[in-house]
Amino acid sequence: MHFIKSMGLLMVIIFSLTLTACGNPAMAVVPTPTPRDAALERLFQAQQQATAAASESSAAAETSAETSTESSTETSAETSAETSAETQASAAGSTGGGDGQQIFTANGCVACHSLEPDKVLVGPSLAGVGTRAADRIAAADYTGTATSAEEYIHESIVNPNAYVVPDFVPAMPPTYEQTIPPDQLDQLVSYLGSL
Repeated sequence: MHFIKSMGLLMVIIFSLTLTACGNPAMAVVPTPTPRDAALERLFQAQQQATAAASESSAAAETSAETSTESSTETSAETSAETSAETQASAAGSTGGGDGQQIFTANGCVACHSLEPDKVLVGPSLAGVGTRAADRIAAADYTGTATSAEEYIHESIVNPNAYVVPDFVPAMPPTYEQTIPPDQLDQLVSYLGSL
């Protein structure tokens, strides 16, 4: 009988602690964000910034196009057309159609890869990747198929699991070959190779 009373008391204590923890936010367990969660948040923020920049550039291109159609003289029409073309090229660049750095930013690479030496976010720093690539492809543990620095960088983007840098986990999406046009991919590879 004493055992049953003790068990009943224990159950009441456990039940009351459970209610206290559930009703008290200070007692609630809050999950700790993982590095992947942090990377996804940075990627989301980078995409929002790229979208905002694209909207601003698009608005500027539309304004410039309207200006060029309203001009009355041939000289001012030519000047406006040149300005419009430059603005549209700039707008394309901010959405990923321009140089490698803009493509790097627009595709969210900045969320996981730093361009500062030895600064690790989720993936390895890309500072000096062009010079490190030769050492990587010559290493005994290299599992990819690249034979040059440019091929290594390209392979790392389109087939990121071909070789994962030691001390990192395979977290890079394997979809960039489908989402980045070939000409932009070439520009991105050239840009990264120059770092």
